[in-house]
Amino acid sequence: MGAYRRFVERWPDLEAWFEQSLPVRLGFVGEGMRSNGRTDSHRASGYLVYLSMVQGVGLDFDFLLGRKYARLLDRRSGSTGLGVDLLLFEQWVARLTELGHSPAKARNSLTWCLGRVMLHRGDPDMTAITAADLFAFGSAIRDFAARDDFNVLRRTLFANGQFHDDPDANRGFLRNHLANLHATHVLLYNVGQVTAAPRIGTRTIENWTDRLLPEPCPPKIRAVIERYLQLRLDAKLDRPQTVHNARQALRRFVNWLGENHPQVNSFAQVDRAIVEEYMRWLPTCPSQHTGLPLATTTVKHELNAIAGFCRDTAVWGWAEVPGRPLLTSRDTPRRPESIPRYLPQHELDAIMTAVDDLTDPLQRAALLLLRWSGARRDEIRRLTWDCLDTYPGGHPRLRIPVGKGRTERIVPLHPDAATALEHAISLARAQRSIARIDEVTGRRVDYVFVRRGKLLSGRTGFGTPSAPSSPRAAPGFRRSWRYSDIAVRRCP
Repeated sequence: MGAYRRFVERWPDLEAWFEQSLPVRLGFVGEGMRSNGRTDSHRASGYLVYLSMVQGVGLDFDFLLGRKYARLLDRRSGSTGLGVDLLLFEQWVARLTELGHSPAKARNSLTWCLGRVMLHRGDPDMTAITAADLFAFGSAIRDFAARDDFNVLRRTLFANGQFHDDPDANRGFLRNHLANLHATHVLLYNVGQVTAAPRIGTRTIENWTDRLLPEPCPPKIRAVIERYLQLRLDAKLDRPQTVHNARQALRRFVNWLGENHPQVNSFAQVDRAIVEEYMRWLPTCPSQHTGLPLATTTVKHELNAIAGFCRDTAVWGWAEVPGRPLLTSRDTPRRPESIPRYLPQHELDAIMTAVDDLTDPLQRAALLLLRWSGARRDEIRRLTWDCLDTYPGGHPRLRIPVGKGRTERIVPLHPDAATALEHAISLARAQRSIARIDEVTGRRVDYVFVRRGKLLSGRTGFGTPSAPSSPRAAPGFRRSWRYSDIAVRRCP
């Protein structure tokens, strides 16, 4: 009570306290300094927690990151008296442990993150925390780690010598506490409280669908292209990747128009002569990735995308478009058809040895499925709990989900791959990760390749520094691996 009285006497107007610099509000500098190097602001921590949890006074993240708050969700600190549901907190710790985190890590991560988010919100209701709160906290953690006085604040907070004054101390702070926040995001996603899937770093990432045409261009051109691409997305006329490819083709054409025909401010002004000029230039355009001229396949796909735009908008009777087809199928270059390659036996043996040596059961299962099923990387990532069964004779078979070809497939599966997949399915069932909406079918499904409540990325499942010989599941490699098996079986 003494700390409360001294704080109120020093700061009768709480707004005046909020206006002070962070070191003053943390109690590291200012009037009333005591022998322990702290002022009354520091000793009034309990009163500030009360103001937040009971009176709804939200505290800023900078202040919360400058304090410890290690016992905020502990009964000994009076959490039940502040409206915090400790029973629910214990259930969440158990759920995060079930998802694969150690019990101590689960408790520490949730204590550190949930307590600060509730104090920031001024609300003890953990079920009211949103994805926006988590993303805002992630941004605040990054900003705090970038402060010029970061080391000074941390050194003062840990006056007992626990803080190591290292030039890279902020990196450790950033890594550890973003990990705490990420674990909390995983938990809230898997209990169904937030719908935004957790990402490493817990930051909002702008989707390409939010900026369909980022380049500056005439308003009439922008309007018709964005309308066209948005229609194909909303009506699901194409896969998102197909729409993305059309976007890239139209972006390149718009940029070229701006440089070579700046007088064109509407697609209605584009005629065959302009398109022919673009057709001559496109094969000479350097790739952003290699610096070499665009591949024949890329040129063909981009011209087809422009042709489809002209054809579709003409049939639909849109305004500010050419209103007629400007390209035909004969205007695109023929793609060279190469004979499929296969891996020599010694290379195939080296890859399979590396796969067998993998200690990660999910990665090993993914690579064995790639070896024996020929499925695409994304199709393997999206396998569900019910994807494996047997033929009437007992041989395993795999149901590959809808992918690029817009159809499910059933293929026979090697017993080794089936055994590895069964183990992966049992691991997924054990952690009971939340069912997700499949981006292709739109149905809610239970994925197999989930770790700690998150769907594995293609990089994690098919390539890692610990397995340098593992394939990257590129189409050419996938086919080479598959044809190697066919070639071996057909050899006399």
